[in-house]
Amino acid sequence: MRLDVTTGYLFLCLTDGLMALSLLYAVHKRLRQGEGLWIASLLAQGVGHLLLLLRGAIPWSPAGALGDVALSVALSLALAALSRMMSRPLPRAAFIAPSLAVAAGASRLLGASTPGALVGGAVNAAQAAAIVWLLSRPQSLEAGGRPVRLVRVGYGLAVALFALRVAGARHPSESTLDEAWVLGSFALIVCTGLGVVLMHREAMWREAERLAALDGLTGIFNRRMLMDLGSRALARASRHRRPLSLLMLDLDHFKRVNDAHGHQAGDAVLLGIVATIRAQLRHGDLLARYGGEEFCVLLPETDADGARELAERIRLRVEAQEIKIGDGYERVTVSIGVAAASVGPAPSVNDLIALSDRALYSAKCEGRNQVVVLHAPPSEAPPPLQEG
Repeated sequence: MRLDVTTGYLFLCLTDGLMALSLLYAVHKRLRQGEGLWIASLLAQGVGHLLLLLRGAIPWSPAGALGDVALSVALSLALAALSRMMSRPLPRAAFIAPSLAVAAGASRLLGASTPGALVGGAVNAAQAAAIVWLLSRPQSLEAGGRPVRLVRVGYGLAVALFALRVAGARHPSESTLDEAWVLGSFALIVCTGLGVVLMHREAMWREAERLAALDGLTGIFNRRMLMDLGSRALARASRHRRPLSLLMLDLDHFKRVNDAHGHQAGDAVLLGIVATIRAQLRHGDLLARYGGEEFCVLLPETDADGARELAERIRLRVEAQEIKIGDGYERVTVSIGVAAASVGPAPSVNDLIALSDRALYSAKCEGRNQVVVLHAPPSEAPPPLQEG
């Protein structure tokens, strides 16, 4: 049974519209960067298929040339959408030039259909190949993996489809080529549309995981992530026999700030303190909110002396800082307990936190606004296995 090409093109237009609506429904009010362009790409693609349908319905019509231009615009929008999703901005010419080339080469407007179709098909194939190249580079997409591969397969198919259009321009009487174009275009729409929907879903999962790992006020890691990442860092330090230290910081008399100025002022103080601490840390140091006005800083590759030096620097910076609250400024101080793990078999992260808490308690008892350091004894290495 032969496929009716007219019905096929109508079905392609309907599929483009349904895919655009499906993505709008999937993203709802959480439209991510580039997804609006992707929806516009689907709509432009639908317009292109409609114009290609009208090409055969209206004698000597510019619809075919305009259809080529619409498909080129759709590919340019898709390239722009994916480059934004990957945070890899491309030159504006990469989006505009192909469509202009197709428009300029669409000489069928003057009655010569074959040269226009050749130019349009060749440029469209190059655009689809550019998208495949973009998706084949090392991934920085928020949503990657299988959905990206699905979109890449779809545009790999598009390269073949536009090459087919070039062949169809050379043999316009071959209706089989039109049938293959319609079927291939349907597979392209399904692959790419489904891939982008899945990319959006995976990105939302990753965003939810990221938010679950962060403190809602300060944006730094929360206590759960401190325990998780701390355990991994401690295991690495023990395995490679490297030093590691942990700071526990507590704001002195923080309740007075909340009582005197309200909780919003207290939040402003916490944000100011976090910014001050961050400014003193290296790449690879881990800052987390342990609870309330308590913070922890995990310091890989740092012994007791290095941790004490950093803790004193943080203490002095906090003491010197003036935080604007309303019409005035507030000063706070911080007490810091330092737990330094010895090189070798390390205690658990819970033991290290408990030791830093003891050091912090000592700093509070000794007058606040100071640093106390305690050394964690190495845990006992497991006995060697007995043979036999």
